Amino acid sequence: LAPASHRGAPLVAPEETVASWEIGAASGAGWLECDASITGSMDFVCRHGTCDLAFTTDIVTNHPELHKKCTKPWTPGSGEPAVCCTYDFTLEELSNLCATMESKQNASATSVDEYILGPPGFRSGAIAKSQCHKLVPFTDYLRLMKDNGYSAIPELKDTMEKGLVAFLHRHGKDIFWLAEKFADELMASFGPEQGIAQTFDHVVAAHWKQARPSMSVEYMWTGPPPSGQNCSIKNGKPDRADCGGPALLRYLAGLGVNMFSPPIQALVTNGTGHTIIPSSTAALLKDLNVQSIGSWSLERQGCSTLDNGKVAMTPEIQEAELAPCGYGGGYYGSVEASATFQHEDVLDVVDVLFKQVGISKLFADFPATVAAYANCVLDAEPSPPAGAAASPPRVLLV
Repeated sequence: LAPASHRGAPLVAPEETVASWEIGAASGAGWLECDASITGSMDFVCRHGTCDLAFTTDIVTNHPELHKKCTKPWTPGSGEPAVCCTYDFTLEELSNLCATMESKQNASATSVDEYILGPPGFRSGAIAKSQCHKLVPFTDYLRLMKDNGYSAIPELKDTMEKGLVAFLHRHGKDIFWLAEKFADELMASFGPEQGIAQTFDHVVAAHWKQARPSMSVEYMWTGPPPSGQNCSIKNGKPDRADCGGPALLRYLAGLGVNMFSPPIQALVTNGTGHTIIPSSTAALLKDLNVQSIGSWSLERQGCSTLDNGKVAMTPEIQEAELAPCGYGGGYYGSVEASATFQHEDVLDVVDVLFKQVGISKLFADFPATVAAYANCVLDAEPSPPAGAAASPPRVLLV
């Protein structure tokens, strides 16, 4: 049993910050995630997206000089949101920013005070407002995890993003240099039992397992591609950010990739009588005999007023209800309105994921739900009889 947390605990605190990791740990997590994004000084910083600074920090509202350096600064009234990337700034410059709750942007605003609309209503912004939560360098995250006895599960971000690739090219580097830098820093502090490298890029996953067979690697994707394809199609071309075709998964499994993690809705589907059952993707992963299955992301979705024909508080902000909702898509889209109707039904989803799909890891924006399930349900079950096959590793709360 090895509990962990997705970006910390972004349901209640700014993601990828010390406060968020502390809450994740306090709510049952032993593995804590940092998304490693490259900076202009060639250091990594913990940000979920290389270009999310405009809506996860105070750069637009409180740092006009830095805002001017963004890839695309915001012009009041333009209707075009700012695009501010970690590689636009040095690590020292980023140390001046405060992390905020992930928020919607009002690009049509006429003043900076109106630009940030705030987080969805189902998330709490109180902790974010209590103090300035500084951005955390990747090396500090690794040190923090090691010094406090927690395991690390970082993700190398956006190796397919055109702006990032162009930035690396201008400096005479490529994604393989980036992947090696990330791996060097992770493995300097953690072995394969305490550190897992994550990526959505199958090119990077393959590179890691070929170059560093002993490093633990988790591969993620969004959903099954069209029949006969390895990747989903975007703008008429294969999308390297979302590749989960059977042939590709078989290839990666053969290379020794340790964990395969599609989102929740890809692993479950509707059964008879309003039941939840494993999906064809879950069956494929079992047929491939992959080492471990993971999934994402629990407690990350609200019940949008726009999806239910209600009058929305604003076009952007969801009401204060957590999914499942009984309508809409997202992480429960494959079972909504047939097997899930309200937030309590999340426990049925979790039960099927662990007991029938056989996952060993589930990302959660507030790990307490999965931690309680693991401790009160999985750990409460009797051990298998002597001589019976042992159950697979059951829970890695992320």
